Amino acid sequence: MSFSHMILLALVALIVIPPEKLPEFARQVARIFNELRRSTTGIWDDLKRDAMVKPEDLVHYKPSPPPATPPTPTAPPTATMTPPDSEKKPHE
Repeated sequence: MSFSHMILLALVALIVIPPEKLPEFARQVARIFNELRRSTTGIWDDLKRDAMVKPEDLVHYKPSPPPATPPTPTAPPTATMTPPDSEKKPHE
């Protein structure tokens, strides 16, 4: 944000915000800008640190070897059909 943008923003704030609330508004804006600056500084520091890591220092993913013996397949369940009571034949 250039200096001329800040002046324009200050003029708009003087028109929109009542004079008795300007000090509190200025404090809130300063807190927001400081928090934003801290956040972006932290992000840039992380990016710089990550950019300096050598590729050989990175831990590469090594999948575990497959099991020595394949699992034994289980037989599918067999369905036993019993006729409903109405279809059962009486014993003679």
